[in-house]
Amino acid sequence: RWLIRWAAVARLTRLGYNVLCVDTDAVILGDVLRHLHSKALCGRFALMFGSEGPGGGLQNGVAYSCGAMRDGGGAWVLQEVVDRYLRLADACGGADGTDSESDRACPAGSWLRAARLFSAFAFDQ
Repeated sequence: RWLIRWAAVARLTRLGYNVLCVDTDAVILGDVLRHLHSKALCGRFALMFGSEGPGGGLQNGVAYSCGAMRDGGGAWVLQEVVDRYLRLADACGGADGTDSESDRACPAGSWLRAARLFSAFAFDQ
């Protein structure tokens, strides 16, 4: 679900649309688009998102892509997050990463092996 959501946001941004992506547990009180699409924000930033903690990332409740150029930085960031997730999920033997091919593709000490062992990634999405 996470992957489908961000792949759709990335694709719509690359098509030139302004995209507001909101979690189902977020509450919008008032006319948020009026503020997000103002010259102070939309005229200055192509991609805006809130972060629940240090480090940021796309694990947040609200993201807005506004006036992003098809091949601009905002569109690139969104697509790159999706691409990196897929590359990492496919690396080291696929979802489980436990076969012997995994040991050759992701030797001990490699960044791919370390990333695969990182418990925050959920490859069942």
